[in-house]
Amino acid sequence: MTAKLEHDENYKQRETDIQDIQKDIEDAIEKQDYFGAAELKEKEEEIKKEMLLMRNQKNIPTHLRPTISKEDIGVVLAEKLGIPANVVNETELAKLRRLDETLKSNIIGQNEAVDAIVKTLTRSRLSVINKNRPMGSFLFLGPSGVGKTYLAKLIAKEYFGDEQAMIRFDMSEFMEKYSVSKLIGSPAGYVGYDEGGNLTEAVRRKPYSVILFDEIEKSSPDVLNILLQILDEGQLKDSKGRLVDFKSTIIVMTSNIGSEEFSKKQTSI
Repeated sequence: MTAKLEHDENYKQRETDIQDIQKDIEDAIEKQDYFGAAELKEKEEEIKKEMLLMRNQKNIPTHLRPTISKEDIGVVLAEKLGIPANVVNETELAKLRRLDETLKSNIIGQNEAVDAIVKTLTRSRLSVINKNRPMGSFLFLGPSGVGKTYLAKLIAKEYFGDEQAMIRFDMSEFMEKYSVSKLIGSPAGYVGYDEGGNLTEAVRRKPYSVILFDEIEKSSPDVLNILLQILDEGQLKDSKGRLVDFKSTIIVMTSNIGSEEFSKKQTSI
């Protein structure tokens, strides 16, 4: 903090406000009030932005201070990331609430599953779980036709603003050991080395995505090891040695295991 700001009452008050808010966030998380915690987190971020602005403006002549709006930044980010500007400019809390409402209105009878999804994503955005992992990882179980894939598409559309933000892999095509090369690319000297892996290249181009591994039980153990690395470390090295970041992805796996038991009972995800 600059010497000038040490005696700035407004700045000192904001520091105190942040300390109070952080305590309130901890209390809200302890009570599992994640939406409440998210509201407080957004309030904390706004105060931090105000403090940063105060620090910057202490050292910049008035006539040279930029007038760039949040919306301006959102438009540039959206263009770079390949997602709609309205999604970038929308607050995280508003996005999660809209996701909760949309999923419950479209996925009938699965409120418990939807609550689990939204709570996980909210905890992730609050950074109360490991930051070095994907935003969320989910296993959807049930027979064909209950809405597993549809739910993944809705998450992509509502959270990332585009149904095309879902990258789907049919795991029946990854039953052999060599299938790993399809995901991360072929080794040097082999056919397809220059093309890269289907998974790593897709995430490199579109890091904000839902990645759907359909019928995960059909994949080979080597492919599962690749998936475990993504879930555990939030990154994956392709065949060229480049690290691909999965921390902004949502991982969804589906399976038909136990379909007969599901059919005997109520339809469930």
